[in-house]
Amino acid sequence: MSFTPHASVASVLDGDGPAADKAYRVVLDAIAAGSAPAGTLLTEGLVAETTGMSRTPVREAFLRLSTEGLLELYPKRGAIVTAPSADETDELLEVRAMFETSAVAWMAARGVPAELEATLRGHIDAQAGASDALEFARSDRALHEAIVAAGGNAIATSLFAQTGPRLLRYWHRPAEHSEDRARMASEHGELVELVLAADAPGFAVKLDQHIDGVRSR
Repeated sequence: MSFTPHASVASVLDGDGPAADKAYRVVLDAIAAGSAPAGTLLTEGLVAETTGMSRTPVREAFLRLSTEGLLELYPKRGAIVTAPSADETDELLEVRAMFETSAVAWMAARGVPAELEATLRGHIDAQAGASDALEFARSDRALHEAIVAAGGNAIATSLFAQTGPRLLRYWHRPAEHSEDRARMASEHGELVELVLAADAPGFAVKLDQHIDGVRSR
């Protein structure tokens, strides 16, 4: 049994913040990037030894990832990385589309936040410059969460953020090749233009096309 962290582990461990947050990020990155694929048995001791951390923050990270549906805990044994089913993936994408299209409709009624354009274009630039699939997927997640947040509904923003870790694993898969990352970044740029125009019907159509295209890839 072994645990292979993603290449991001060094920057995560060297960064600021609570140890539990660092342990969470290390394990989440490994799950999302596939270096800890579905069915992998992880133990607190193994992750702690690999990362040079104590078991306490790793235990907290396991509990958090369990509530997010990425780990299944087995007392005194460890945790197994869950396998996303086709139904779960479809439901996640349906929820994503529901929250985002609602957010754009709310912007049509309430106005587009003044700072949104800079925020969204910043995420597009980050995607264009992403060096690997995980970096791209993180920018992808940030882009979509920013769209929902701009709708101005705090409860919707909070609920949508809860799907982020599972969607991160999904977003990583179609971003493994640079040509696919470039294509998705271009499509995201088209979506951003519709968001900034508060064109809810146009956004809904383009988002469906985007999701179908990603599924096919």
